[in-house]
Amino acid sequence: MDSQCRGRIIRRGCALLLVSVWVTAVAAAVEPAPTPKPQTPFHERARALAADGRIVEAKAAYRTLIEQDPKVGVYRHELGLLLGQGGELDAAAEQFSEIVKRDPTDAEAHHRLGITMYQQGKSTRAIDEIGEALRLKPELTTARKDLGAIYLKENRLMEASSLYGEAVRQQPDDADAHNDYGVVLIRLGDAEGATSQFTDAVRLNPKHADAHYNLGQMELQTWKLKPAIQSFTTALELNPNYLDALVGLGRCLARAGQNEEALKCFQKAIETAPTMAEAHYELAMQLLATGRSKEAVARLGETLRHNPRHPDAHRQLGLAMMSEGKPALALPQFRAVLRERPNDAQTHYELGRCLAMLDRREAAMASYREALRLRPDWPEASNELAWMLATAPEDSLRDGAAAVRLAETAAKLAVRREPLLLDTLAAAQAEKGDFDEAIRTQQRAIEQAVQMGEEKLRAEFEKHLARYKQRQPFRKESKPEPKPTS
Repeated sequence: MDSQCRGRIIRRGCALLLVSVWVTAVAAAVEPAPTPKPQTPFHERARALAADGRIVEAKAAYRTLIEQDPKVGVYRHELGLLLGQGGELDAAAEQFSEIVKRDPTDAEAHHRLGITMYQQGKSTRAIDEIGEALRLKPELTTARKDLGAIYLKENRLMEASSLYGEAVRQQPDDADAHNDYGVVLIRLGDAEGATSQFTDAVRLNPKHADAHYNLGQMELQTWKLKPAIQSFTTALELNPNYLDALVGLGRCLARAGQNEEALKCFQKAIETAPTMAEAHYELAMQLLATGRSKEAVARLGETLRHNPRHPDAHRQLGLAMMSEGKPALALPQFRAVLRERPNDAQTHYELGRCLAMLDRREAAMASYREALRLRPDWPEASNELAWMLATAPEDSLRDGAAAVRLAETAAKLAVRREPLLLDTLAAAQAEKGDFDEAIRTQQRAIEQAVQMGEEKLRAEFEKHLARYKQRQPFRKESKPEPKPTS
């Protein structure tokens, strides 16, 4: 079960019963039994039939066993697994329910009943049953993993976090537990905590390919490119068919400026999995970065063929069409992005530009207004809307007063940018050791802040200037570590 977000596919551990409870091999499904099982010849015959794939005969044999001795739970348990594997969920639930009715302390039966109910779409009852299994048998690792998986699926993140956190506390040496907990923390937005869990998973099990992959994703996210390249490379060494790791490695190489090597990664992924939309998208982005726009457009088309709801591919294709002067072709691409991301301010702005090029001024103005609602301090969007309000040929669209307000806001925002940019340039020059140039640049920034009447900005800039005159670069003060409470 994967947890997916933009540019990242975080891999869960492989020991999830939820996604594999109805295993393909029937022999594996009925072995080992969760309760003491009598070794009668007829029981062994039922198991042999199941192992040979003679499911109808095996089910009949198990029913005969149950008729002969209805108190033996293992018969119902194994029959329930066979029924579930064949998609007979109601019949499977009936068997597990009967076990629980006869022995309410059978944790395995509660667990299997919960899994079956979840397959039936009864998530609330499924959670109750698996929770009861854990109450009865807290060390039942598979039940804990499955309940966590259900919580994730149902977006009950705090409960999933509590469950997986407890799993890590109970099994501090279990690499899978750390890896799974890291996945939950990612969903909760705790990147640092997730990185720590993936690091622990790799330490505990250096051959855990998913943990190496997940750690690589976190390192890539924070632009720790060398460690990320090593993490993805290790994942691929452990599993040469790990295509997501191959794409992750390509992303790292692209960011490191190793363009040809990055292209090879994406091309290899596509050769192996031609329908892998993300590989097509990353190849398209790399082609755009190297000026091969026609090839990139074709790859973006392939991305959308395999994943029609890929918002980033739609946006990049829209931008490509705009750069070619084809706003009519760009229009549906930007609208497709907004269907997936209705609060994407940048795409509302791009849609506004596209509509303006098509002389659909009223619709363009609406897009600019929505962009500004989502991102008010945006000089470019303010300027575009002000221009249309001031110059539209339609009387009904012009509004001089509103245009002035927007244009003044845009101008102030744009003007305020320049001294801030100069302040940054001066800091960079000082860090490089070019203090004379830093002093000249900082003085220009101060002059502009004074002209704007920005007294707080001027005072801050003066502090920076004083450091440069002392031949010292500027350093922001680190926040003190919070003191532990007793």
